[in-house]
Amino acid sequence: MSSNILQALNSTNKSKAQIHATSNKLHVRASEIEDKLDILNTTCGNINVSVGDVDVNTDGLETLATAGNATLALINGKVSVCNTGAVVVSSSSLPSGASTAINQSLANTILSTIDGKVSVCNTGAVVVSSSALPSGGATSALQTSANTELNNILLELQTPSSLATETTLQDVGSEVANVTTSVDDANTKLDDILSDIQNNGVKLDDIVTNTGSGSTPARNVVNVASGSSISAGSDVGSGVDMTDYKSAVISGSTTQYDNLEIWVSNDGGSTFRFMESIWTNSDDSGNSYYHKVINNVAGYIKLKLPSSASSATITLDVVRQDW
Repeated sequence: MSSNILQALNSTNKSKAQIHATSNKLHVRASEIEDKLDILNTTCGNINVSVGDVDVNTDGLETLATAGNATLALINGKVSVCNTGAVVVSSSSLPSGASTAINQSLANTILSTIDGKVSVCNTGAVVVSSSALPSGGATSALQTSANTELNNILLELQTPSSLATETTLQDVGSEVANVTTSVDDANTKLDDILSDIQNNGVKLDDIVTNTGSGSTPARNVVNVASGSSISAGSDVGSGVDMTDYKSAVISGSTTQYDNLEIWVSNDGGSTFRFMESIWTNSDDSGNSYYHKVINNVAGYIKLKLPSSASSATITLDVVRQDW
């Protein structure tokens, strides 16, 4: 067949197309390619194949077709009715536990018996002809007895003997009057207590403000030395009488950083005994100060510069207090 096509390609000009090869490249004219394609289309359209030229073995095909027809005939014999809406199964073995026609007939019989025993049944009521009460259930006899007891209670409440009498009310009034009297007595006692508290408060105010009974002041200041020059071993001023006072506040200043001795006497005579000392404190400017509080003081006190100290200029006050 290929030789016929090549002959047809060359039938127009009786010559082959010229193809030139240069440096492994083909150069073909486009007009020649178009002419050859037209000839090829015309030739392909004129190709005819006769049945005699095709050799086909039909024996195998006929055997397969016969077998297929036999199988389809068997299927057709087994399908009695078939449509797109239903499939009818003529027989089938039931699975294990499936319901049978005998069980259905027995169930129908039992249902019919039940139907015969139900006399009235609707959605609004259930009629119970008889029923045994559970253990401890209320009976009509017990309800009647309860009603009787309730009536008796009502009668008791309505009987005048059970109501409060005028005498009873008078007794209650007397008890209320007694309670009122007790309350009044309690208020009187509270007033007395309040008065005592107020009096004690006045006394406390007297103590806080340092004012006692009488015209004698409860606190005064005794100036012992006013910038006096005191030599070592000498007394600072005179003794201070403390017989009417309970405490003394000693304060002052000195030019020397040294202590003062405190001497006491019961009678203010020549016999004094040493009790304790007052030590000075200095500030940032180098000034030295005395300050000491003495409680439960003896009859008289006096201050003395120790013999081991240097002479100093001293200013000293003793504040006497009766507390």
